[in-house]
Amino acid sequence: MQSRVLDPLGMTSTTFDPARARRSDHANPHAPNVKMDFVPVDVSAENWVPPIRPAGGAWSSVHDMSRYALAELGRGRMPDGKQVVSEANLLKRREPMARINDKASYGLGVVVEDDHGVQLVWHNGGTLGFNTDLYVLPEHGVGVVVLTNVDGAGAFLRAVRRRILEVLFDGNEEALANLEFSLKRRDEAVAKEREKLRETPDPAWAKSLVGSFDNAILGRLRITYDGKRAVLDAGEWKSAFGQQAEEDGTFSVVLLDPPLVGFDFLAQVKDGRPQLTLRAPQQEYVFTRAP
Repeated sequence: MQSRVLDPLGMTSTTFDPARARRSDHANPHAPNVKMDFVPVDVSAENWVPPIRPAGGAWSSVHDMSRYALAELGRGRMPDGKQVVSEANLLKRREPMARINDKASYGLGVVVEDDHGVQLVWHNGGTLGFNTDLYVLPEHGVGVVVLTNVDGAGAFLRAVRRRILEVLFDGNEEALANLEFSLKRRDEAVAKEREKLRETPDPAWAKSLVGSFDNAILGRLRITYDGKRAVLDAGEWKSAFGQQAEEDGTFSVVLLDPPLVGFDFLAQVKDGRPQLTLRAPQQEYVFTRAP
């Protein structure tokens, strides 16, 4: 990446080394708490990213990502005339490979979209404390880079993109109204979920969960309770948790602290042993009380 991409593009401050990024000037991540107030989180919250690099692994700047956008706009040629990648190979990446919807398709590392007759080449990104967006309008010589140090900035990024297109193409001014609507819907949904959440769990219930729980794939969780605060500790991170009633009368452990606020573990007793179940969209991970 350094010799074939970053150096040729002039992306001098970009690194895939988290330690190097932390030693230099950098933005600290932020994430919402249970009340949807955005608070700073320790940069160690990003430690889950390196195992899946290059996805999400680059620490960069607006200047450096603008260099990348210029390469896209120049069809591989930088403003100084240097050809850093052949035009044929760069354009090959924009050929549709997987359809997203009737307007957008995934190419090779980029999304190509028809937005009201305007072609956009783009990609966004998100981790537990950062959200980003980068897009170019090849036919109009326009590139945009938006970097935020906050999780959950999707509505804001969509509004920025909409507003830029409104300005460029004399569109109807809907960006701000769309953003306000999205935030209102989000706040209503959060409020509805909080109605079911007991942020200070029942003491007897919390005490019944104290101990260690093991899963063969994800490892060990440890639950503690000091009479006031119940905590789930996974080793790399820990969070206070509340109690949420399920429709079948059981209860779930719901994390209250960012960056994993809202994650829940269903608490049940099977074959006489307490267990916690993390329910993912396509898998379930069962943690069984350790002997």
